Amino acid sequence: YNFNEGHFTLYEFTLSNIIKSFLLIPLDPNISPPFYGWGTLIVSWTLGYEMYFYLVFSFALLISTKYRSYISIAILMTVYLCLSISFGNPIDFNANTFHVPFYGYHSYLGFTGNPIIFDFVLGMLIAECYLRFHKEVFENKMIGYLSVPVITLCFTMWLTGFKSGQGITNTGFIACLIVFCAICIETSTKIEFPKFMILMGTCSYSLYLIHVPIKKIIEIYGKDIPFIPQEPSVMMYLMSISVSISLSITMYYLVEKKFIDIGHNLSKKI
Repeated sequence: YNFNEGHFTLYEFTLSNIIKSFLLIPLDPNISPPFYGWGTLIVSWTLGYEMYFYLVFSFALLISTKYRSYISIAILMTVYLCLSISFGNPIDFNANTFHVPFYGYHSYLGFTGNPIIFDFVLGMLIAECYLRFHKEVFENKMIGYLSVPVITLCFTMWLTGFKSGQGITNTGFIACLIVFCAICIETSTKIEFPKFMILMGTCSYSLYLIHVPIKKIIEIYGKDIPFIPQEPSVMMYLMSISVSISLSITMYYLVEKKFIDIGHNLSKKI
């Protein structure tokens, strides 16, 4: 909330919006795919897709542990095809053009047919390749060496905004290549990452949740704090990163880790 100007900078803190964001329900399923109205916590739109995938994958595990990935892929593709046909959308992989018509409360589930779910499909295919071709592909030093220029090119495309957008037709495919190459490099070269990078990976979820609010707070109130840069710059960028990382580590140990421990204790009792 911007107290200086008297309005919300992101999405209004109405009870309806807060409940929707808490339950990972799109604020408005009829606009701007694949965000569908974003959320009060702006990154909550991505968590809806994540929880949907977890539900599908859990169901697949109940059917077969061995074929869990293939069952999940079949379910995701079936839902995508059925909703695409039902909503009159073209059968393509563009996550930014999958529109959900207004069908009352049913519209809030329409996001499950968005082609962005194919990001999860690519992730499962990488996992299956890792299990089946571990020695031939991922331990192959030549593939590991070739992965270095590929991952460098991918980061260059990402930083320059090439193919910006969501889904496998845009940055989703670039992200898939980054993950694949990173696994190849780590496995084939037996590289050891610094403990700080491992800590960043551990706290990444907390960092993901907190980085946008921190960025907005610095943008709004930065001018009232003398040591914060007044104009958008590299220094402001570094300041945002530093504050976000510091608070995410605190948030991980004080909040996230405690809930993880509670979840582990509950799972042992079930």
